[in-house]
Order: sequence, then structure tokens, then C-alpha cells
Amino acid sequence: MDVIISSPSFTQNVKYLKEVFRLLHEAGLMLNKEKCKFGCEELKYLGLIINKKGIKTDEAKVQAIVGMKPPRNFKEVLKFLVMSQWYAKFIKNYADICEPLYNLKRKLKRFIWSMEAQKAFDAVKAAITKAPVLKFPDCKIPFELFTDASSIGVGAILNQEQRPVVFASRTLSAAERNYTVTERECLAVVWALNEFRTYLGSLPIKVITYHAALTHLTTGKNLSNRMIRWALKLAEFNIEWEHRPGTQNTIADVLARNPIESIIGEKVNCAIIRDLAL
Repeated sequence: MDVIISSPSFTQNVKYLKEVFRLLHEAGLMLNKEKCKFGCEELKYLGLIINKKGIKTDEAKVQAIVGMKPPRNFKEVLKFLVMSQWYAKFIKNYADICEPLYNLKRKLKRFIWSMEAQKAFDAVKAAITKAPVLKFPDCKIPFELFTDASSIGVGAILNQEQRPVVFASRTLSAAERNYTVTERECLAVVWALNEFRTYLGSLPIKVITYHAALTHLTTGKNLSNRMIRWALKLAEFNIEWEHRPGTQNTIADVLARNPIESIIGEKVNCAIIRDLAL
């Protein structure tokens, strides 16, 4: 079991510590003093580094990926993708970079490591070493959600103050690929809101989409049963809609057209870490 305490000041930190010690004592739990660290300004946890500026990658963990040799078979390609996907939420256009590797993984024929695959392999490692610092979600600042959908996938970015909190995308199922354009765009919003629900709760969020029809979803007529269900689902969130032309929504567009099959990562409750953003 891990116990992590964050606070805006040393005095507050001591107060929190006393409360945690009290609760541990009542539960009959003991701490290993050799593993305890107090008053840290920076924390390494789950392959990430957390400080007052935000969340960034741990160089030591990154080097384990950067030092990997080119895959020799499909199993090693999958291993590399699983390891690198942990950092997908840090990297713009991650799915676009990985596309040749995903295509290679899907093939059932003889394994062939092409120049295109090698370039993608090198590009992923280079991108991880240059990963940006993700902003801490701040419950006091409105969230912005950018979404987009293509014929093969949906993509989303959760922003605050023009800084990314997290990136996400996924592929569409065979049935979902038969949806109309408006249905796919609506699916992107519904999926993204559920994906980021831990961050959002009942907080207000501005949903930015290039598909104008979505901004009239709650007042639209002749909606399909699927769209009606989604409209009811969206009513659970405190949404403000904003339409922007597709040319202003390029990041989400890239994610949707180059979806990540699955993103591995921890979702952190905004209420727990909000003090770190102070």
C-alpha cells in the first residue's frame, strides 16, 4: 500500500501527516521508516515524476524504452507498444507516429521489419524523450474538451489554460464504423466525457467540436434512438458547447484519424491532487 500526501505548504503538510498517522494507528497499520520520505518537492511514482509544475516522465524509466533494440518478431513489437503506450498521454500525435507498428502488429504473415517500421520505432523513442509536462487538473479552472471523429477512430484532448491535461483516442468497432458522421462525432464526445469522468465530476466543461450539429443536440428534432440515449447521457455533465471550424481543431483531428488502440495510464482524481497545482 502506498500513501501519498500533497499540500500547498509545509504547515499544512504537517497537519495532513498527523491525520494520516492517526488513521493508520487506528487501523493497526505500520510504516517502514526506511521507505518513508517527508517534505519532498518532487516525487517519483509509477514511472512518472510529480512536482508543482505538473507531471512528467521519469528519465530512468524512459531509458529502458529508449535502450530497446528493434523487435525481431510480433511479440516484441507488442511488448514495445505496451511499454510506450504508458507515455501516450504525454505525446502529441502518438498514434500517428505508431501507425506503421500497429499495422505490422495486425499482420498475420511472415514478420518483416521494414525501413518504415524502423523509422516509426526510432520516432516513438525520440518523442518519449521529449515528452511535455502535463498540467495538473485544477478544479477551480474550467476544462476544455476537444473531440473529433473519423471513419476509423475518435480522439480527444482535455485542456486547461491552453495546456494539455491528457490525450486519448481509440479505434471504432465494426458496428460503430457504420454510424453516420453526426453519430460518430457524438460518440466521440460521449466516450471522451466518460473517459475523463474522474477529472470532471460535476465541474463545468466547454466541449469544442468542429461538427456544428452537435451544438444543437439537445434541441434537435427527428433524432435517432441512439442520439436520444446519448443526449440523455450528456445531460449528466455540465456542458457548454462551442463550434470551431475543423482547421482549428487539428490535434483532436489527428488523434481521431490515427487512434491509439488502448491507452494505459492512471486517472488521478482532481480533488486529491488539486493542491499540487497551487
